[in-house]
Amino acid sequence: MKTVYDLTRHHTSLKVICGNCSNSAVLNNRFLARRFGMMKALSDLQFVCRLCRSQRYRVRLAPDHLGEKAPLRMQWYRGVYEKYQD
Repeated sequence: MKTVYDLTRHHTSLKVICGNCSNSAVLNNRFLARRFGMMKALSDLQFVCRLCRSQRYRVRLAPDHLGEKAPLRMQWYRGVYEKYQD
């Protein structure tokens, strides 16, 4: 994976782990696209730790559901409720 677009296409989020402390964050591909643009190369992204302000980090790929909020119960069964309302 080379660009933010590839993350979106493969439904993958980016996990950034600080090399100085053990702080980590999972960044959603939609957030990265909004912030940096779809064609931004992953190697060009620069991150700073919020705790220790270090710029030493490791990047790993994570499944997309780790970067998304869990859907509401109503969203899971949305199609079923619409069929019964007719």
